[in-house]
Amino acid sequence: MIPQDLHYNFSEASYLGLCVLVFILLFWNLFRYRDQLLKGWEEAKMVFPRSSATFWIKVVCLSAAWIVLTMALMQPKGNGHYPEEAVPKERMGQVHNKVQRKAHEIIFLIDASASMNIVDTRLEKTRLEYAKEIADSIVSQLEGATAALYVFTSVLDEIVPPTSDYLFLRMMLAQISINEGGNEGTDFVEALTGIRKHYFIPDQKLKTLIIFSDGGDTYLETLQGQERQKEIDAIANLVSDAASVHMRVYTIGLGSKQGGDIPGIVFEGKRVHSDLDEELLKKISEKGRGLYYYANDLGSEEIARDLLKNANRDELYEENLADQQDNGAKDLIYNLYFQIPLGIALVLLAFILLLPETTSFWRR
Repeated sequence: MIPQDLHYNFSEASYLGLCVLVFILLFWNLFRYRDQLLKGWEEAKMVFPRSSATFWIKVVCLSAAWIVLTMALMQPKGNGHYPEEAVPKERMGQVHNKVQRKAHEIIFLIDASASMNIVDTRLEKTRLEYAKEIADSIVSQLEGATAALYVFTSVLDEIVPPTSDYLFLRMMLAQISINEGGNEGTDFVEALTGIRKHYFIPDQKLKTLIIFSDGGDTYLETLQGQERQKEIDAIANLVSDAASVHMRVYTIGLGSKQGGDIPGIVFEGKRVHSDLDEELLKKISEKGRGLYYYANDLGSEEIARDLLKNANRDELYEENLADQQDNGAKDLIYNLYFQIPLGIALVLLAFILLLPETTSFWRR
């Protein structure tokens, strides 16, 4: 029986399913071409007439076979469990009640303000483009955790609610644009206050908040000296109780320290300059028990691997897991289910090969 926690090692293969539309179009053209070519020969009784219904049955079966083969290529797996040999025999009957992986949720919070449109990151990408690339790398390495996607400017927008559909999440991630939702400015207080309402709830779920930004804040930029420092502390204190809700907060700084001019933005006849402000981002990650990453120092895959490794340092399992780890049980193992769609595809292909096409067979 296929479990509810089914997920895929290679979800990107699902794009191959779109080839079905191409197949149907090609077979339709083949059907019309062959029908016109053989029409005169059939009237002269020099060829056996072919069944149109049989032809389309084969097309449907071939399309279905392609879809299930795509599903097999996605490498479905589920039913995560621990190897029995690592569990003491005297506790074998009790393990399923005492050993359980804790729920883990990843929250992506991406700055989509105008300053994120500056091209001053690795490989000459805009800050927003590189933020999306890093987030995509993190999603590609998730196994079983749910993930949610938020974008903030002067307001906070929920783009994807908590989900384990990584393919959908990555598609929506790619569509994020500057000033998402038509809102301008940057307001960290608004963004973090909204996140608190959704996720700063006492429960046993592990939470990882990942903030992608250049550190700019519209109100903060109007302050200097002691007033500015007080505002930075006030913003960072919004995540100071992260430990009480099993959360870690990571910040990723986008942009260069030299900065650049914001495209299309002019104030009092002058172009607006924006550079990376690390102070706020470092303070937030410090208060949130996480780490700060300067994106221009590392590639997206490096950041993703190190961040997830650090986020997973918390106890991922229920309290009795330590007893099993002493006996060698460290990682979950999964049942593989690619055999099911593969078997269905083989049956469909065999049916296509054995199904006669001529109308004379059906008459007999």
